Amino acid sequence: RMYPQVMDKVCHLAISTLLVSQGDVIFCEGEIPSQPCMYMTCNGMFEYEVEDDTVITFGGRTWLSEASLWTAWMHQGDFRSTSDGRLCVLDAHKFQDISGHFEHPFFAPVQYAEAYLARLNQMEQDGELISDMMSGKEHELVPEWDFKNERPHWTILG
Repeated sequence: RMYPQVMDKVCHLAISTLLVSQGDVIFCEGEIPSQPCMYMTCNGMFEYEVEDDTVITFGGRTWLSEASLWTAWMHQGDFRSTSDGRLCVLDAHKFQDISGHFEHPFFAPVQYAEAYLARLNQMEQDGELISDMMSGKEHELVPEWDFKNERPHWTILG
């Protein structure tokens, strides 16, 4: 169950819109952002390229750099727009501040963060590719939560 009062504050105080043009570079591999953010594609076309030259092409309703919400993060690939588009940008520090002011009996951000970081550490130990694009793997982190029916508001903007 999502908490509308928390999501309202997150949407109004921690999310901004970024308009991009074809060819804009949003972040580069190895970059440690001074202002960490999670990015959500609203519309347009984008590419994400990782160190082995794998290129993933995608449109709206995808998120990148969720790890920046939970830990100090260095980008693992290059993220650029291939058309004009719009991103929603979630400021990690503002998100942490807002979510820290509420009790969450059915969704504990700290518990999720711990599971997320444990999964990242396990991936590193197993030699798996760590990416800014981890969306779709939430069910692996906390299997008892029903992510199919509990979509955060920010995944459906656009």
